[in-house]
Amino acid sequence: MLNRVLLAMILAFLLPSTIYGAQSGSYPSGPRGATGPVGPRGATGATGATGPTGPSGGGSSAMTALLASTDVLYTRWIPRYTPNDYSWNSVTYGNGLFVAVAYDGGVNGIMTSPDGVTWTTRVNPAPAALWWSVTYGGSLFVAVAVNNAYTAQTVMTSPDGILWTLRVGTAQQWGSVVYNGAYFCAVAMNGGISDGAMRSVNGITWNHYATPTPQGWTSVAYSSTTHLFASVSNTGFVNGIMTSSDCITWTPITNARTTIWYSVAYGNGVFLATSNDASPFLRSTDGVVWNDVALPSTTDTYKGLVYGHGIFMSMSNENTEPKWMTSPDGLVWTYGLAAPLSIQIQVVSMTYGNGLFVSVAQSGTGQRVLTNGIFGLGP
Repeated sequence: MLNRVLLAMILAFLLPSTIYGAQSGSYPSGPRGATGPVGPRGATGATGATGPTGPSGGGSSAMTALLASTDVLYTRWIPRYTPNDYSWNSVTYGNGLFVAVAYDGGVNGIMTSPDGVTWTTRVNPAPAALWWSVTYGGSLFVAVAVNNAYTAQTVMTSPDGILWTLRVGTAQQWGSVVYNGAYFCAVAMNGGISDGAMRSVNGITWNHYATPTPQGWTSVAYSSTTHLFASVSNTGFVNGIMTSSDCITWTPITNARTTIWYSVAYGNGVFLATSNDASPFLRSTDGVVWNDVALPSTTDTYKGLVYGHGIFMSMSNENTEPKWMTSPDGLVWTYGLAAPLSIQIQVVSMTYGNGLFVSVAQSGTGQRVLTNGIFGLGP
């Protein structure tokens, strides 16, 4: 009961009263009791007892429906202060903790938050490394770097997001890492044909594998439905998408248009990729056939992309007031400006955890994190 009361107070603050009232589903109070009889001169009889309150109108299910409404709740972004103005390039959520890494943060190039609001810097075991991507799986945080002074120590791991240990990968520029429930898979932004991907069961020992072409593989995602990895390239060459069932053998996708791809995510039976051109999204249900998504032409570049709470969420990367887009299926989209932020940041990475979307940015003054949602109302 206390949680429902707190939730009602939060929603009453976040949402217009007309919307909240229409969704609440509460019955009116029962009739007021009759006034007691008038007593002797100078004294009025006591007021009768108030009648019982009517039964609950099922407000809990109505609030659940309201929380899932992408055009009401997930339009309000809140800027959060970060400990340092570093280029925060990637963020993930796991084990009750948000973790972000920076590619120029030096010894303080890691930060964590239990709620997306308050962030704490953590010691980076390789200050010279340009940490580019972080993920969580198998009770382990894993981050990969695009460079660590040209050494092979381009991986670091942590069981809690706080204390980190360097691991040996290769001296490649690792652009993205993901976990599929059994092992980690990473792709390289400068990977040669012989070693553009690597795989690890425990995050410690890594094996390297060939990719079809030496492209700048900048993002990788995994589908638990098709059991495929999909990776996209930012070099603008043909065959800029590749797939694999095991992170070992990769197949180039020949039907996707040639452009610069930034991010790929999976959710609700759909792979979705973002690009830098006027048609920003490419969509696939099987990882094999990819189709353009018909949207109004835009000059904005959308880099941040994640799936959570039943929707895809993407944010622009223009060093202006950030814009957002949401979609349940990658076809029908809702647009908006993250006003009234009045801040200029470049969002590059997003994650979702326990009811909250979190975005991190490469630029901005003091506030390089944006949050959206209500933490604690997962999944």
